[in-house]
Amino acid sequence: MDLVQRGIGLPGTPGEDGGNATLDKIHALAPSGVLHVEERMQTPFEVLYAVIDRFFPVGQRYAVDTFWSGSDADGVLARLASETAKAPSPRSFSLGVVLPPAAIARPLPDAAFSMAGKVFACGYSVWENPADDEPNQAWIRQLAKVMAPSSIGAYVGEADLDRPSRLEDSYSPAAWSRLKALQSKFDPSGMFRNAQSLAASLKSAA
Repeated sequence: MDLVQRGIGLPGTPGEDGGNATLDKIHALAPSGVLHVEERMQTPFEVLYAVIDRFFPVGQRYAVDTFWSGSDADGVLARLASETAKAPSPRSFSLGVVLPPAAIARPLPDAAFSMAGKVFACGYSVWENPADDEPNQAWIRQLAKVMAPSSIGAYVGEADLDRPSRLEDSYSPAAWSRLKALQSKFDPSGMFRNAQSLAASLKSAA
C-alpha cells in the first residue's frame, strides 16, 4: 500500500517568540514535495485530542508494540517506515519520535518510567473484522523482529506483553531488580501476577 508520512513539530518551551524559531528550523529541514503544510497552528489540548482520536476510532481492533532505541534515528525510522508500508490494514500506522539531546543527557528521576532512549518508535495495527486478527497481529510481531536489533526496551503502557520478557524490557535493569525484590518481599506467593503468568495459568486450567 502507499505510505503517507506525517511530521508534527511541538516546541516544548515556546519562549518569548512562541516557539517560532524552533518551528522555522523544522520547516527548513522538511522534504520537498510535501502534500500539505500547516504552520503556526494553535494546539490547545482539545485540538491535540481531536487530532489523535482520528487515528483510534471506537469499535476497531488493535495490536501495538513499542521500541526505545539508542541507535541512529535515520536507520530506526527508515526500518519503521519500510515495515509500516507492509501492514495488511490501511488503518494501521506507526509513530516515530526523536528526543532532543538535552532530554537524553538529563538524568531521569526515580519514577515509574525508567526505560528511555534517543528514539521512540511504535506500531499500531488497526482493523475491524475479527477474521483478520491473525495477519494483523502477525504484522506487529514481524515489526518487532525487524526493530529488535536496535531496540533497547519498550514503553510499558503499550508493550506487547504476550511476548516473553517484554515486561522486563519496559524497565531499566536497576528498576526491574527493585520491582522483583519488592514482589519477593510483599507478594511471595505471586497473588498479583503479570499478564504472562496469568495467561499461562489460564491455558493450564483449560
